[in-house]
Amino acid sequence: LYDVSIIDQAKLSSVKLDSFQAAVLLDPDAVSDAMWVRLEQYVAQGHGLGIFLGRNALNNGIADSSFTSPNAQKLLTGTLTRPWERDRENPDMFLSPDSLAHEIFAPFRSWEEAVAWNDFPIHTYWGIEPQEDTEGVSTQTILKYGNGHPAIINRLINDGRVLVMTTSLTESASDRAWNDLFVGYSLPAWLLVRELTNYLVQSQSDHLNLSVGQAANLRNDVRELPESYRMFTPRTSGAPAKVTAIDNQLRYRFTETPGTYRLKGDRGGPVLRGFSVNLNEAETDLTRIVPSEVDAVIGAGRYQLAKDKDEIQRQQGTSRRGQEFYPLLILLVAIILGVEYMMANKFYS
Repeated sequence: LYDVSIIDQAKLSSVKLDSFQAAVLLDPDAVSDAMWVRLEQYVAQGHGLGIFLGRNALNNGIADSSFTSPNAQKLLTGTLTRPWERDRENPDMFLSPDSLAHEIFAPFRSWEEAVAWNDFPIHTYWGIEPQEDTEGVSTQTILKYGNGHPAIINRLINDGRVLVMTTSLTESASDRAWNDLFVGYSLPAWLLVRELTNYLVQSQSDHLNLSVGQAANLRNDVRELPESYRMFTPRTSGAPAKVTAIDNQLRYRFTETPGTYRLKGDRGGPVLRGFSVNLNEAETDLTRIVPSEVDAVIGAGRYQLAKDKDEIQRQQGTSRRGQEFYPLLILLVAIILGVEYMMANKFYS
């Protein structure tokens, strides 16, 4: 259960945000530049911020200028482009999870195939031109639409979290609604909102699922936990490294190898901790590339493209099957026998 306060956006500037674990902007109207800066500072201090975009960000059919400023882009993970609408040329507008690895999808893992997201069409959503990550900022698209555009984007800023959803959650069922997420059997949508909320209010907890190269930062109150640990990495060779807490934080930046990193300390008994490092999503993308992309990597004319098994055998030839040595060996044996017969008849009558 949460202690929730509903605050009008016009009064938000007078509210002490630090007293809340997380803040959620539901279909926000124009946001001042000073408020964007204040919200960024709020997140950087270890809080959670959810931004669920809708029609109020519109101004004469395009994004209001307050949503495209540099300070707004830091929290929106990029620049708002334009609203996309469902039509014959763009029919695949429904939530379509590529992977259920993120913690917000925990309730869906046991009945993944049972959730028919295409039964809850999205009629309108905001397009976002992504902004590159900077130091201390990590961005990940954790949910897409069927056409591949981002639906929910997660940005980590220092110790805080931002979730940006590109369609509204406050639309009532009507012909002009931006989506039908809460129409009919809406349990999947309610579960998704619950997990998004859980993720935001726990934003001060440690990030235990990292990407390759992302530094690990774990809270470590030395009044309760060991001051130093031995670090066991996925690499089997080498002695474990020593990691010492500084300002009640454990920091480890050598995460080039994917796998599980284990920490072992002692404080009146063994204390075990750890985190996981995963490959970036692009490195496990098995989408088939087109010939032009192969040309860019290997060079045009420097490879042969086979479309089926028969073409592979025909093009590879002996380089794939090798050369038979047995016929040559039998011929060599016959020659040796012939020479031995001749030599025997020459020296023995």
